[in-house]
Amino acid sequence: MARLLAFKLNRGGVKALAVGPECRRMVNEHAQVAKTFAETLSSGLRSDEEDKRHYQDSFEVEVEVVHGITPEWPLTRAVGRLANTAPHAIIVEFGTARTTKDGRVVQTRGYGILSRTLDFLNSIDGRLDPE
Repeated sequence: MARLLAFKLNRGGVKALAVGPECRRMVNEHAQVAKTFAETLSSGLRSDEEDKRHYQDSFEVEVEVVHGITPEWPLTRAVGRLANTAPHAIIVEFGTARTTKDGRVVQTRGYGILSRTLDFLNSIDGRLDPE
């Protein structure tokens, strides 16, 4: 039986992998899958009345390098961010609440497109088909 007597993590090597071009490409591919899914979920939503921007057409993907996951594990790695830049994005995602003249609170439900997209990404568990 073999035993590991000592292990030293090569943080420089791990960092090189985590921010390298292959990892960035993979992160971008996953983010693009998420973008397509979010666009599909929001395909029936109306445009903002003021600027006529459709929520569906306002998704943007950005791949960048971030530093640290937690203070205990300060790993530098590539991450993908999916955001919607439409001016009415917060309303679409979370809904609204207003008080009527008689004091009742009227709420409209948000669509939660981004949270549903995150649930979708978690459900595929890294099982994206390679090209």
